[in-house]
Amino acid sequence: MTFELPYSPEVAHRFDGLYQWLSRRFALQYHDLDLGNRTIPFYQVGDVDAVIDRIASESADPDRDTPYWAELWPASRALALYLLQEVDFDERYCLELGCGLGLAGVAAGLKGARVCFSDRDPEALRMAELNWIVNFHNLPDVLLLDWRDAQPVPEGIEVILAADVAYEPHSFRSFIGLCSRMLAPEGVIYLSEPNRTVADPFFQAFREGGFQLENFTITVANASRPANVSIYRITRSG
Repeated sequence: MTFELPYSPEVAHRFDGLYQWLSRRFALQYHDLDLGNRTIPFYQVGDVDAVIDRIASESADPDRDTPYWAELWPASRALALYLLQEVDFDERYCLELGCGLGLAGVAAGLKGARVCFSDRDPEALRMAELNWIVNFHNLPDVLLLDWRDAQPVPEGIEVILAADVAYEPHSFRSFIGLCSRMLAPEGVIYLSEPNRTVADPFFQAFREGGFQLENFTITVANASRPANVSIYRITRSG
């Protein structure tokens, strides 16, 4: 490991607890993760397939509980690269929806955001928190949040981040409704999507819901060939 351990006793204690618990459950792997002109310390799940198989055997609803968060998807890398290259947050408050391992939130933090990680899976929140700590040596805000279920949510959020969330058509309207409730009037959503056909109605629903979209393309390395990922900058119309 090339990073220094956190200095604050409170943060060091939290780091140690997270690291020990996650190592036992997921066989953590540490990487110096390459993000263009920057390299960051980052933890990932050691054997994602084994985790999926185990959780499928433990769960009463494997389809709902499949741990997609455990994989570092190309869309997450692409969003992180875009944020590092193109966005300055200037201390704006930023909420990452479906944070998974927390890469986009970490990238936002590196560009000056105050970050809150949210996910419906507590284990994802623990992974995101661990990755935040090794980069910043302090504790992030975390929020257990499932956009599929109606619940009280924070409002007036200045920036919302989301990577690769448009894969379940039955949840598209719920996701967009949640963003509409949370986003400040002048707020912005940065969302990455790997150009799946299934996502076309998702973006149409955003437009119908009173949003305007700009999109850009980021190319990232993938296992077999480079992946082209669309990055959307989404704001309220008018």
